[in-house]
Amino acid sequence: MTRTFIGAASLGLAIASLGLATSARAQGNEEEVTVEAQPVAYVYYSDLNLASPSGVNQLNARVHRAATKLCIENGVQPLARVMAGKVCRDDAIAGAADQVRLAISRFGNSQYSALSQIAVSLRTR
Repeated sequence: MTRTFIGAASLGLAIASLGLATSARAQGNEEEVTVEAQPVAYVYYSDLNLASPSGVNQLNARVHRAATKLCIENGVQPLARVMAGKVCRDDAIAGAADQVRLAISRFGNSQYSALSQIAVSLRTR
C-alpha cells in the first residue's frame, strides 16, 4: 500500500520503513527478537492552550489529521481499501487518546513542559 505523507508546521513526521523487519540474536542465547518498524507521526502541541476548549479542539484536529495522513490514501480507491483506511485512522486516533488526555490533564504544571508531542501510530490488531 502506498502512503502519502505531507508535513505541516504543527506536525512533524518520523516515518520508519513499513514492513521492514530486523532480527537480533543475543550471543550465547537462542532467543531471537524481531522488530517491525511502523510509521509514526508526531503531533506537537506546545503552542496550544489546552485549558481552553479551542486549544483542545485544535489538538484533536491535529491528531485526526496525522492519523488521516498515516492511513488514508489519496485518489480513487476500491471501497474495501477506503473502509480499511478509515478503520486504521480511527484505531490510530484511539491509540493516541491516552496521550491526549495526559497532555490536557498536565497542562499548566511543571510536568507539562516535559511533554510537547503525541505519537500517532498504526495499531496492530
